[in-house]
Amino acid sequence: APGAARSQPPRAALPHGRRHRGRPKAPRIPGSPVGENIRVVAELASFNDVDAALLRFLLTMAGNRELRQLARWYDKTDHGAMVEALATVTALPLDDVARAFALDGPLLTSGLVLLRDDAEDLTERLAVKPGLLEMVRTPGLDRARLLARFLSEAKPASLIAEDFEHLSGPR
Repeated sequence: APGAARSQPPRAALPHGRRHRGRPKAPRIPGSPVGENIRVVAELASFNDVDAALLRFLLTMAGNRELRQLARWYDKTDHGAMVEALATVTALPLDDVARAFALDGPLLTSGLVLLRDDAEDLTERLAVKPGLLEMVRTPGLDRARLLARFLSEAKPASLIAEDFEHLSGPR
């Protein structure tokens, strides 16, 4: 009937919730300081663009309740299905995501992303290192602050040059 209110379809539970002419818009890369801080972390870990994008997605998921709820619907926790799901939601090439999440791949060997085999859903299977989300939210994050937060300083060496005299050459 003319003048009757049109019902709108329910909006997807997307973390960004932005729409343009009825279509979802792509999420923006987080702005300062978060986007810059993720760049600092990725650079320090020698991540390539795919690794950095995956870390950004995992940090976004960790900090966004709606996205975590959406990811909980995905209950397949075998490694291959997890890689396929992440490639799909990030629109990254499957082979690149598989390489990034290989057991000897950069995300897991860096220690910044943790993988639990006994998890029931994607949000429990993959997690960012405790404290990393809070760290990337900190204004002015730099290499020194990041290293100070996640690496403990070694005690001074107790050995001195005299401890190695026997290695100086033939007697």
